[in-house]
Amino acid sequence: MKNILLIIAAFTFASNSSFGQRYTGKPFKDSLHQDIQTIPGRLQCALYDVGGEGIAYHDTDSVNQGSGKLNPADGTYLNEFRMKEGVDISYTKFRDPPIDNNAYNLVMPSKDQLYVGWTSPGEWIKYTVLVRETGTYTLGMMYTASQGGKISISINDIDATGPVEMPSTYVKDDSVHWRQWHHWNYLKDFAKMKLDKGIQMITLSTRETGQMNYSYIDFTLDRSIPLSIQVPLRSRLIWHTYARGVQVYVCTQDPKDSANYVWKFKEPRANLYADSSYHQLVGHHYFDSGENPTWETADGSKVSGTKVQQANSPDSASIPWLLLHATVTGGSGTLTHAAFIQRIRTKGGKAPATAGRPNKGQSLEVRYTAEYLFYSEK
Repeated sequence: MKNILLIIAAFTFASNSSFGQRYTGKPFKDSLHQDIQTIPGRLQCALYDVGGEGIAYHDTDSVNQGSGKLNPADGTYLNEFRMKEGVDISYTKFRDPPIDNNAYNLVMPSKDQLYVGWTSPGEWIKYTVLVRETGTYTLGMMYTASQGGKISISINDIDATGPVEMPSTYVKDDSVHWRQWHHWNYLKDFAKMKLDKGIQMITLSTRETGQMNYSYIDFTLDRSIPLSIQVPLRSRLIWHTYARGVQVYVCTQDPKDSANYVWKFKEPRANLYADSSYHQLVGHHYFDSGENPTWETADGSKVSGTKVQQANSPDSASIPWLLLHATVTGGSGTLTHAAFIQRIRTKGGKAPATAGRPNKGQSLEVRYTAEYLFYSEK
């Protein structure tokens, strides 16, 4: 606690961060919440910064539609939570007949969980947080979206995700109309981002549709990606795809010892899919005419890259994980602005350790799977 307060004080008076020079909002604190929110961890959406309209948040009206209005001002903590501020706040109610404890939830929420609701496009809320470790973080969110919608996350006022589509939580079988706003879901791994250690400012923006409820966002440090192949800080993930195909090798004489033979890598051939179930084909991976690894999407955009660094796969029987720098992009679409590519979570694809004269000139296809992540530069 003491260390956290010292860090906040240092940020307030002597921050090196550009946003710290102009941002006057401060972390929320009350009798139940004394500490700054920390990452890795869970960001509670209702615990946005103190500072008011235009500083810590922007809301389309000045009335809290939840606290003190829908929820009567009866002196209780949850019903009156931040009721004099413009951000609309409520909490999950387990009642009979059911409200948030209904049978139509995709994921059951916790009871009495505060959330931000009544959202509209153009609204935003800010959070000053303490990031304890530099690294790549995976985000998951507890939310409702009766009509679907889009959000985005910014770090220090720099867009880190672009528009993120929130799948609709509408359930036609629920005949209680107003309860469509109370079908909860958890959107897992909806974004990846790089965060620096220290005090940072996160902004949650409603981009399209609105009428969504935001409960919390989990920031999980991805410890599986070695530092040697992590992308530069402030890179933004623009596409994540799952590959299934083959690594092709040809048997040649060992350039270091002509008496021996080796399996030399020739090219990759793989289909790219939208998810790990390999159901929806979204692109292809191959060598271009210059023998550069190339990824092409269904929208016609493509990118080629050169290897920057590699790291051994945790599975010794699998090809390495890679960091590549984009050298050429083409078309107009998903990959137009790609700057870096990661190959991670490889399975298989490794050539046999030995080859012999009888194999000379032969081609060998070794099945593999991998995930490819594409990032743009800020």
